[in-house]
Amino acid sequence: MSQTMYAMKSPQQVLERVQQRLDLNLPLICLFLLPAFHPLLKPTLTLSSDGLVHLYRLVALDSAVNQGLLFPRWMPDLTFGYGLPLFVYYSPLSYYMPEVLHIFGLNAVYAMNASLALSLLVGAWAMYLFVRDVFNPMAGLVASVAYAYAPFQLLNMYSRGSPPTAWGMAFFPLALWAYQRLIRSQRAARVHLLLVALILAALFLSHNITTLIFSPLLGGYVVIFLWFKGDRQRLVGASLAAVLGASLAVFFLLPAMAERSLVQLDRLTTPPGFDYHFHFLTLSDLLRLPPPVNTGHLNPEAPSSIGLPQLVLALLGLSGAWLYKGRARRGIVLFSGVWLFVSIFMLLPASVGLWDRLPLLAFVQRPSRLLSLSAFLMAVLSGALFGALQARARESRLAWLTFPLTVVALLIIVGGSLSLLYPRYYDLASTSPTLTDMMAYEHASGTIGTTSFGEYLPVWVRQVPQDSPLENLYRSGGTLDRLDRSYLPAGARVESAIFDANRAQLTIISPQAAQLVFHTFYFPGWRATINGQETGTFPVSERGLLGLAVPAGESRVELRFGETPTRLIADMISALGVSIWLALMMVAIYQKLNRQASPRLIERGRSDIAGPGAPVVQGAQVDVVHREFAPAQAAIMPLWQVTALVGLALALTLFKSLYLDRFPSPFKQHFGGSQDVRLETRLDINFGDQFVLLGYDLPYSTVVAGEPLDLTLYWQAQKQQPTTYSSMAQLLDSRGNVISAQDNLHPGQYPTNLWQPWGYVTDPHSLPVSPDTPPGRYFLSVGLYEPDTWRRLPVVDSTYPEWTDAILIGPVTVVSK
Repeated sequence: MSQTMYAMKSPQQVLERVQQRLDLNLPLICLFLLPAFHPLLKPTLTLSSDGLVHLYRLVALDSAVNQGLLFPRWMPDLTFGYGLPLFVYYSPLSYYMPEVLHIFGLNAVYAMNASLALSLLVGAWAMYLFVRDVFNPMAGLVASVAYAYAPFQLLNMYSRGSPPTAWGMAFFPLALWAYQRLIRSQRAARVHLLLVALILAALFLSHNITTLIFSPLLGGYVVIFLWFKGDRQRLVGASLAAVLGASLAVFFLLPAMAERSLVQLDRLTTPPGFDYHFHFLTLSDLLRLPPPVNTGHLNPEAPSSIGLPQLVLALLGLSGAWLYKGRARRGIVLFSGVWLFVSIFMLLPASVGLWDRLPLLAFVQRPSRLLSLSAFLMAVLSGALFGALQARARESRLAWLTFPLTVVALLIIVGGSLSLLYPRYYDLASTSPTLTDMMAYEHASGTIGTTSFGEYLPVWVRQVPQDSPLENLYRSGGTLDRLDRSYLPAGARVESAIFDANRAQLTIISPQAAQLVFHTFYFPGWRATINGQETGTFPVSERGLLGLAVPAGESRVELRFGETPTRLIADMISALGVSIWLALMMVAIYQKLNRQASPRLIERGRSDIAGPGAPVVQGAQVDVVHREFAPAQAAIMPLWQVTALVGLALALTLFKSLYLDRFPSPFKQHFGGSQDVRLETRLDINFGDQFVLLGYDLPYSTVVAGEPLDLTLYWQAQKQQPTTYSSMAQLLDSRGNVISAQDNLHPGQYPTNLWQPWGYVTDPHSLPVSPDTPPGRYFLSVGLYEPDTWRRLPVVDSTYPEWTDAILIGPVTVVSK
């Protein structure tokens, strides 16, 4: 009889029963993210500035884990095998995500891509949960899609290739959602406290800079929640959660701060490439839509767009704050709006005074990283707009407009970022790279131990190594004998030597006192014993190698990397935090089991599990929450809305896969040859039968003395070259005297030995024109040369016989101010 009654239910009734147990927006978000996941399905990495760095850190971590080092503060295989204290200073969690996937069978490349996809999904789900709880489910859906398709989010995954930033952005809305649940809950507060602590620890361990950026905003949101809750007990719970979360991560946080003087962090802020003074954005940069991608452009510049659709929706959401009757939601909207304007201001040159006065901001390095903050705030305000519309729609005759407007918003958000879903890819030799591949990459790229400028080198390393005698041992797969025998005195011999990751056991017989030196950098934490007696270690030579002194005779030496007193204290605090967390979890489980013994409490517990967006089942008792944070409407959607949203998500995926991926469009241009390159002036000049100068862009042929002259060259390789060339651009007077010049070591910041003949490279130059330059007509001279020998490539069939190794562009007129 019951089966017959169930079979007679209408599809809408069945859907309502499903939605009483499952929030359908969560799988719906997965469907909307399918176009964003698509670039990660290839068996390689997207061509990005940092992608290979993080891949090879994963390779080094996996090697250490396989040797029994579950958390290797000292990574022994970095810097050509000399080692580096990477995880003393760099947040480790984002590498353990793909490492777990790798352990379960995915190769390193697939594990990295899967980790990036998972971070995007977690961030979108977390944003939905947070905004749903503050406003309503439809607002959460719009906010989640706005966050996932924020240009910075996609560019971080595909152009920067940074899993740490991606996971930091994922944990931030998750932390806010958990904090909000903690502050609102009457029962199960202990569970929410544990959840907040765990997520905060994950945020602290995901990315140093993202944590620095988000922490003030996180604290501000919590204050807003507590202010409108008006309960001192909630303040205690929120504070305890923060303390417990910090204690879980203090094993990393405390040494990273207390021991920062032991490495060369000044390398990170000194170079112009990481000096914030050189990287402010303009409003035109922020408001510009991402340009269409050209499949032949080998070095496309990553746009600095803030996301115009998200910004417009956010401003509308902010202006609609008055639509909310309650102070709590209105306060959150206004607070988010203020922070959005602050985050945008900090991107602009006008904010340089604040950057100079807040010393920690120097470690952010590039103001564009604050786009992560803007992306979050715009997503919240975009959701607030639709939360307000849906809340007020019930009171007007325009309720039917809410859903069509939601569909339009989703289309605009996804459409505004479609051109970002076509990254270029590395041509990797293997999807399972090795430590030898990592060292080859260190040689080719100039990265020092997978760092940008060697910022984690110990301060005792004053001569940066260019290679290592250990490399041949890595290639052959032999035992890594790290002892430098050239330091042994005559007659000394090594009776036995066993080398493991961050450990060594040796027996040395020496006719006289000797100094043992190892092909490993010295760093506090290396400890040695000789014949069971502890002895000191010390740095040796300009290379900062690890050394220790042994007496004459036979010496049994044991060497290992361990904890300093600071690290040991940090470990003990974290161990205490873990113990407290586990104890509280056991208490929560015990209380839960006791509650299940009472049918009445079971019925009450159902309302807790259903969440604030779920409908109230008759007979159930709902958790008491602040009325202003009660959901604006139930999470029940009619069948036609569910069908329409599923159809929209699938249509977007099919549109990308079947049309955009195959045909030219406003989002993507196919490169069929040099004729498809859009430039102002076409030249097609042959340089040494190796490169062709396709043409150039000269925005202004008249320049005011004292202002820069901008020029963009377009190059194409005729064949792949083993040699790297530099490009030059010189401003010449009528006699051929050089007035100004600007060379690029790597044209377009892309080494010429990587150029493929099926594509082209843009090479921008900005020539400084001195204020005292006499007015008159000048010319530009451009060409290519070998940086080591200064030999220029000849021009084939030059139209100017006197210019055989450069061409002239112009004229350019210089005028006085």
